[in-house]
Amino acid sequence: SLLLFSSILLSACTVPFIGKKAGIQITSNPQGMVTINSESSGQTPVYQENLKAGSYSVQISPLDTTLQPWEGKVTLTSGTLTVVDRQLAVTPDQAHGHTLYFEKIDPKDSLEVNITSLPNTVSVLIDGSPAGFTPFSSKSITAGGHTFTFTAPGFQDKVVKASMEPGFRLNINVQLATQNIANLPPATPTPEAT
Repeated sequence: SLLLFSSILLSACTVPFIGKKAGIQITSNPQGMVTINSESSGQTPVYQENLKAGSYSVQISPLDTTLQPWEGKVTLTSGTLTVVDRQLAVTPDQAHGHTLYFEKIDPKDSLEVNITSLPNTVSVLIDGSPAGFTPFSSKSITAGGHTFTFTAPGFQDKVVKASMEPGFRLNINVQLATQNIANLPPATPTPEAT
């Protein structure tokens, strides 16, 4: 089980695992204390694989109290792993992260991806090719691992690696952080009109 845990953590890809129960992996940077449905689950990274399918409330409270906690609802599907990854920050607009989860769909060989984002309209690139804007949905992506890149003016780009599996809809919920003005190059002074 420990081997499975480290390989999933290192792969950064979400792949449904075999089994009747649902699993969840919660990571944060910096580390935080995790609460699932009001029960303490320890410090990130948290990995649990014997959960019932359903809706869960997840909260990450940063160890550094100057940072904002994160709270959200996640869906767990039997036989799959739901992934929550959060970058905690001092202000909500600097925080970013993503949640990945699967839903079973018919027919068993069909594939689907559904992407929602904060902010609402974000450009989506799949494996480097422009695919559209969020909210985004597609049934034409091939099975296997893909790199999803999200960009929006005034926000930092976000990259999520995830795997498409036959018989499942991959749901990606992504939040972008606003660009830090301090990190941007200084504006070129414009000559004043006379």
